[in-house]
Amino acid sequence: MFRALRSARFWSRTGAYFLVGLCIVFWAKFAFVYNIPPGVRQGALLNVSAYIAVKNWWFGPPVFDLGSFLPAFSETRLTVGPSTFLAIQLGKYQSILDPSVIVWARHLQ
Repeated sequence: MFRALRSARFWSRTGAYFLVGLCIVFWAKFAFVYNIPPGVRQGALLNVSAYIAVKNWWFGPPVFDLGSFLPAFSETRLTVGPSTFLAIQLGKYQSILDPSVIVWARHLQ
């Protein structure tokens, strides 16, 4: 009985460590992008409302709400389009707007 309990404890710890490791890998290498403004939906993102993409950098922010940049765009008097303005606002994280590898996408209904 003690051996079975020890084995269950070992496997539960191993499973917990594996789950924590998966969460760290997701945070490090994947980005969840949601609330995509209509002016930014182009190409592969035409009918997509949210997606998960592989980032080309490590340990950046894992979640991006692109709709939060719209109020700043409407208050500016720039002559650039919304996708260019969003790229400027995102800075070094602008590569999520043109994802090369989309792992998962939620389509508009």
